[in-house]
Amino acid sequence: MGLFVGCNMDYDPNLMPIAIAACKVLLRLGYELAIPAEQVCCGAPLKEVGATEQLKDLVIENVEVFKNTGCTHMLTLCAGCGVSAKNGWPEIYQKNTGQEMPFKVQDFTEFLVGHSLLAENLRSFKMKVTYHDPCLLKRGLGITEEPRKLLRGIPELEFLEMPESDYCCSGGGGLRLTNFEMAKRILKRKMSFLKDMDIGAIVTCCPTCIKQLKIGLSQERRDKVKVLHPAVVLAQAMGLA
Repeated sequence: MGLFVGCNMDYDPNLMPIAIAACKVLLRLGYELAIPAEQVCCGAPLKEVGATEQLKDLVIENVEVFKNTGCTHMLTLCAGCGVSAKNGWPEIYQKNTGQEMPFKVQDFTEFLVGHSLLAENLRSFKMKVTYHDPCLLKRGLGITEEPRKLLRGIPELEFLEMPESDYCCSGGGGLRLTNFEMAKRILKRKMSFLKDMDIGAIVTCCPTCIKQLKIGLSQERRDKVKVLHPAVVLAQAMGLA
């Protein structure tokens, strides 16, 4: 099993626990993990600025690195990395090498939902949570129910659906850098959906959304509400964190 960590979790100490939690969950379920140190950026930022030649080099490097591990699946923990690897890599790799992708790419939640051993390892975890749909995960990969099913499967965890759960948090696409005032307005509206919700955490699958939602909660003085990745919630529910 290959695990693509992604730049956010590779370099941001506040996000590194997500990758650690994912490793603990997968190891508990009996998987042998391949996390090659040679993996590089998924290439999404290069695609956004039109650096196609550099993007090609990154894709080939990543695919070859994971191919050499012998993995049949590569899991992603980041919505952006998932879209890049699942939707972009196969075409670029085939076009430049004449070969098909040697492994299947899946989001962490997509792979784990319905896993036969997962329910056996879950303990009671008392918390009220809601879920935020990252734009790239929902619109890019069509993944919406998988994270929710994982959360609903945790004993004593109470899942509450937030209004307009797929409304953007304004964290992606560099909006905070290119149009800060618009980003503030979008984030403020996103936070308004939570005002009447008694929750302990917002769960989401995108590190950029995690950072942005934390900013919004801090501005609303709701610092007691956590923002968690499903990997962290599962690790806690399995007694691994």
